[in-house]
Amino acid sequence: MELWRDANPAVELSQAVGEPVEWFNDGNAGCWAEFLSRPEPRPSGLAYFQVGTMIGAGVALNGQLWQGRTGNAANLGAILVPDIKGQPNYVHTIASILALQQRLEASGSRLPPGDPMNWDWASLEPVASAWLDDAGRALAGAVLNTRAVMELDLAIIDGVMPRPVVRRLFERVEHHLAAMPHFRTDRPSVVMGHLGGGAAASGAAQLLLFHCFFSRAWNIFAT
Repeated sequence: MELWRDANPAVELSQAVGEPVEWFNDGNAGCWAEFLSRPEPRPSGLAYFQVGTMIGAGVALNGQLWQGRTGNAANLGAILVPDIKGQPNYVHTIASILALQQRLEASGSRLPPGDPMNWDWASLEPVASAWLDDAGRALAGAVLNTRAVMELDLAIIDGVMPRPVVRRLFERVEHHLAAMPHFRTDRPSVVMGHLGGGAAASGAAQLLLFHCFFSRAWNIFAT
């Protein structure tokens, strides 16, 4: 982490290629891509969770992407939820690919190299199933906590894994969400994302085009 603390990849890449480079938070970009891909009428309150090395996340409210002062707002992976032992922990440390790596190493195994889309997930059992269940519980808690602070119409669960693995994760989120107490009678709607690991790249391209060619509010495209 220390090697990256003062790094500015956008500036360094711009100097290397001789072209301007703009930085976007991957969670925000993925959230925006999923939001724009949904049919009208689009949800007025949407939360997005992308399981990757960490948990990419974003929030879209009333047709606008909530980026915050530094572009790192809606860090929903930093929400505290109870782990399997009932101890408070970050969603990042339970539901991410990094968390899976730590579980595999603790069992004497290793994370496969390369893209998670190309891994032999069957060879990661039974560690992968236990991780998916705990990740589902953590994400379900994050959905409820997010709903407590915003009028959340829809939460999207996605990941950089193969679609059958993401489907298993989504089913565990639904399972744990159904078992959790709800302050109100209605429960938040949760769906599986459909852009997968390509969501951030797609959303970043859309955000870049908007920044380059338009000056009005986001919601001229979103409502």
